[in-house]
Amino acid sequence: MRPGPVAAPDGTAGLMGWRGVVREDNSPLSLWQLVREDWETHSRSASMPGFQALLVHRLMVWASRQPVPIGLPVALLCGVVNRLLIRNVYGVDISRSTVIGRRLRIGHHQGVVLGYDAVIGDDCLVRQNLTLGQSNDEGRAQDQPVVGNGVEFGAGATVIGAITIGDGVRIGPGAIVMMDLPAGATAFAPPARIMKPRVVGEEKSAS
Repeated sequence: MRPGPVAAPDGTAGLMGWRGVVREDNSPLSLWQLVREDWETHSRSASMPGFQALLVHRLMVWASRQPVPIGLPVALLCGVVNRLLIRNVYGVDISRSTVIGRRLRIGHHQGVVLGYDAVIGDDCLVRQNLTLGQSNDEGRAQDQPVVGNGVEFGAGATVIGAITIGDGVRIGPGAIVMMDLPAGATAFAPPARIMKPRVVGEEKSAS
């Protein structure tokens, strides 16, 4: 796994690995602390699909670090919920190996795909139909974006490949990003092209 925006205490993991998400001082956060932050980020509503998707993801990561008698039942249950509810009903596809930082907000949940080894920093905002993933089927699963802190994604944005998105970047609706973006940058798709208006009367006369 490539390192994320915040290094773990041993310097080998990313923002989150088997050691869990870490604070700015590199001390680990507990599962409860992460879930509480996610709940507060989602308007303190446990019914929001974005919160539920993150809750299942946090539990799957937590279960992978527990002894088998504890972790296996939790992992199996979360796997079923993730497939049947989070992915098939809510339309949010998040793998256990996706690295997610603190206080991610999934504002609109349909069509969200966060790649297997994608890394997302703290305080990011995700909107509907976002794709973070590899650039093609022939690439390695590890060829996923690394996203910094405070990044905002517009609806329908596509961010693919082994690229780095700096802190505070804004990616507009429908943008396709396949290159590194420096901190504070803004990336927007070309605006819609205005075509000549059709005249209904002319169409009828032509026919």
